[in-house]
Amino acid sequence: MKVLLLSPPTHFKKPSMAPLGICYISAYLNQRGIEAKAYDCFDVKFSDVEKLIKKENPDVVGISCFTNLRPEAKKIAEISKNLNSNVKVVMGGSHPNALPDQVLKYYSTDFVIHGEGELIMYNLVKNLDKPQKVNGISFLKDDRTITTKPESFIMDLDKIPFPDISNVINKSYTPVIFRRGRETIKIKKKIFSMNTSRGCPFNCQFCSTPKFWGRKWRAFSQKKVIDEMKFLHDEYDVEHIYFSDDTFTINEKRTIKLCDAIKNLDMTYNCETRVNCVSKEILKKLKDSGCILLKYGVESASPKILKNINKMITVKQILRAFKLTKEVDIPTEAFLMVGNPGENNKSIGETIDVLKKIRPDGMFCALALVYPGTGLYELAKRQGFINDSFWLTEKDPPVYTVENNILKLRYFQYRIVSELMKTRSSKEYIKFLLNRLTSPWRYFQRKKY
Repeated sequence: MKVLLLSPPTHFKKPSMAPLGICYISAYLNQRGIEAKAYDCFDVKFSDVEKLIKKENPDVVGISCFTNLRPEAKKIAEISKNLNSNVKVVMGGSHPNALPDQVLKYYSTDFVIHGEGELIMYNLVKNLDKPQKVNGISFLKDDRTITTKPESFIMDLDKIPFPDISNVINKSYTPVIFRRGRETIKIKKKIFSMNTSRGCPFNCQFCSTPKFWGRKWRAFSQKKVIDEMKFLHDEYDVEHIYFSDDTFTINEKRTIKLCDAIKNLDMTYNCETRVNCVSKEILKKLKDSGCILLKYGVESASPKILKNINKMITVKQILRAFKLTKEVDIPTEAFLMVGNPGENNKSIGETIDVLKKIRPDGMFCALALVYPGTGLYELAKRQGFINDSFWLTEKDPPVYTVENNILKLRYFQYRIVSELMKTRSSKEYIKFLLNRLTSPWRYFQRKKY
């Protein structure tokens, strides 16, 4: 039995992190005697993907499928079936988790994996002819979707081996670039991504993580994290880690102990967290252990919007987190969203007022997009804005325009971005304004400042 795991080519900019999901599954299968390989195909053509599948001649092709890349995932499935009609195609990821019936019927897919993939994929490969015995999957039988009972999460994550990154470690991912005051800094060290935990107990309206992980948070042990960091450093010369945890500092005691251990390594890192999951002690530990950039999920500074999206943070916590982070001298980046339910001139003004106070070094300001598997998607469906058939097209996820049209949302976005640019040098601000006049769409959607 031979398994080939693939992350699809991209039709937009290259990713910032490796597809660790398929890398973990590959390692888990190999540890248990099943030959598996994981490849990230973001930078290759479909003809190259076809050559790879033909060369490996797998019995099973596993494909990571996220909503933005669903057409590409579908294409890989079709290529696999055209090369060998007997090959079994398995899809996992947020998109098939949200819409398994659609994926099974229209994506040339035999099985959908729900949630955490290692154990489920192993059990499926061992029971391809008896899928009804495998927990955590969906498949078609007589044109009817059968979904088996959920598989339990792996509570002891240390049982999972280091991800198999042999075929992705030398890929050219987006470098870490951030602001420090008025200076732009690019990490020139070798960078790779890592997980120290899985899941998130919160339930933000715009996020599909709760559906995928069931709002359960689990962590690798301190020893496992340190051993993996040493492995990356010693075997692959990695000097900087991009921790991709949803909330790196969610457990204060664990974070402090982990930072004390990381401090002994000659490595730097950046991570993401929530404004209600930091303290002065944690921030000092982050700084001392090599954290050079801390990203906060702010989304909005309007109390009404924060409540509407179930963010479960307050403006007071936003102000406090950025104040403390600046005191310990860690550069900050704020993630913001424009256009969530209830957005208007007042809510944008409230966000701008807070931005003037927190003055983040960098900012990622995006329009609110509608993704399946989120609370926002369910709301948009009830409002008649979208239905499941939309995902059979090749369109990108739509901007939520039920309450504000796209031009108004882009204007809101411009107001927020303009406020940040005022904190930059006069030269940068003038350049921003000129670009705004000469190319009005350039500085709006999915743009980092």
